Formats: sequence, C-alpha cells, structure tokens
Amino acid sequence: MQALGTSERRGGKYCDVPKLDLESELSQHTMAMLKEHLAEAALEGPEPKENYGLAQFWYSPETAKDILLEALTHVTSGAGTDDTTDIDHGLVAILSAPSLMAPAQELEGGKHLPKLRLFEIDERFGVQWPDNFHRYDYNDATVLPSELLGKIAVFVIDPPRLNMETLREYFLSTRLLARSKADGSCPPCIVVTSTALEEAVRGEFGLRPVKDFEVIHTSKLGNPLQAYTNYPPKHLNDAAWKDCQQENVVFK
Repeated sequence: MQALGTSERRGGKYCDVPKLDLESELSQHTMAMLKEHLAEAALEGPEPKENYGLAQFWYSPETAKDILLEALTHVTSGAGTDDTTDIDHGLVAILSAPSLMAPAQELEGGKHLPKLRLFEIDERFGVQWPDNFHRYDYNDATVLPSELLGKIAVFVIDPPRLNMETLREYFLSTRLLARSKADGSCPPCIVVTSTALEEAVRGEFGLRPVKDFEVIHTSKLGNPLQAYTNYPPKHLNDAAWKDCQQENVVFK
C-alpha cells in the first residue's frame, strides 16, 4: 500500500495519489509552522531511502562529490579547479539525481543552495529542499516551471531508465531549460547512464564517456553505468578527452 500524498506509476505515467487537505483544516499560521518544522526535520534527518520502484540508486559519497564539483566548476570560481575562465555564475539543474543534494549541502556549507535546482518525481525531496525542488516527470517532459525556461547553465542528468527513448525525453526538457550562450554552443551536460549506450549517445547527443571516472553507488547494480559529458571535463580531468575535438550536437 502506498502512503497518502505520494506518487505511483500507472500505465506508464506517474499519477498523484489524493492528499489530505491539511490547508483547509489548519489555520494559515499553524500550516506555515508545520511546513517549516517538516522542512527543518527533513534537512536534519537522514536522507530518504532509495525507492526501487522509481529506479532510485544513490551515489556513493565520493561519486556524488566528484559529480557536484564537476558541475560547479562552471558556475563557481574555485570549485575543484584553479581555472576560473568561462565561469557562468548561473544555475545547475539536477534531473533525477536527488542523492546529490545532501552532499551539495556539505560542499556549500549550509542548507541554502541557491545555485541548484532539483527536478524530481519523488516529492519527499520537496519537503527536504522546498526552495530547490521542482516536480518533474519525464513522461511529461515539457511540463516545466516557466520561470526557469531558458535559465539553466549546467545540467546533471541521471535517467531512471537505461534506454535512448527515455534519454530523448530528458534532452527535450534540457532544450527548453537551457540558457542561450553568446557563441551559440550548448551548455555543459553531465549524464550518467548505461555503458551499453556509449555509441548511441555519442552519435545522437555528442556525449563522450569519462573513462577515468568510476560511477559508484551505495547499492550494487547489475548494469554498469558511466558518466558522459559534451565537453572536456574540468574537475574529472579525463585523459581520453584531452586533445579531442568537441562534438557537441545535443541541441541540433
């Protein structure tokens, strides 16, 4: 049985299970205090457990830190590299990788993470990170917060399904969210998906595998995964990317 106020998958789509209407039962002041208490308790408590029904598998602390540092090198000077060129100072979108949020809090030294936006189906993370959370279902890839359209400078994408059809839906969202760059190039994308898709993602999205970086999860997975980028990595510093001509075709 599923708890009230959660989401379940029916016929290929995630549907909302009816929620208790607490706002009509409590005063505005009491409701505000309740929400504040729940948010603080979530931040102070343990990270939500993996929901295998949503294909959730958390990164190891080391993997999460390295992915975050790679993303943040583009928007924060001094984040894992001495190279301060091309710093965008924009927003980082995390699509379906919620286990990056708690390590990000440790890296940033506080609960407020103004540079990060979490796009996620699991609403438990909306309680933990109310200022960063945006409910996202790749089955409705164009349903996105209007205030963030054309605003995102960097993307971290970890689709729950390891196939090209799912990845295409994520990149449909990415095209809508991406901020245009003066030189017309695509924003940096870090994608974690199956090693079996290497040729396909390179041909369709211009993504290359980061061979020197091992993606490790806290749970043992049967399918080997690896990180891909559409640019030469900075923090991850992959040898296979050196002297390669960039083949960025993600948004063409």
